[in-house]
Amino acid sequence: MPIEQTESGGFMVTGQAGMEAYQFANLIVGLKAEMRGMRLTSKAKAKTCYSMLKSKYGFKGNREKVLAQAIEYRDATIMAQLREEGMAPTGAYND
Repeated sequence: MPIEQTESGGFMVTGQAGMEAYQFANLIVGLKAEMRGMRLTSKAKAKTCYSMLKSKYGFKGNREKVLAQAIEYRDATIMAQLREEGMAPTGAYND
């Protein structure tokens, strides 16, 4: 996954795979916000993060179950790929 660290301590995501991983991470954050009663999209006709995760990745169940499936998918695929490339975050990250 193309993630480059900048000299200032930030990071830059490049390539299709990197963008999809970043979008997936944002969907997880958005679903957590929806579970608290907030939405990342302001328009009523826009899809929710919950519906995007269900339709694009095929997760099933209520919001809590979809979140658990999304985190499991992230850990099994995206984080595993980052670990292989030696780019996994050090320390615990907050779910």
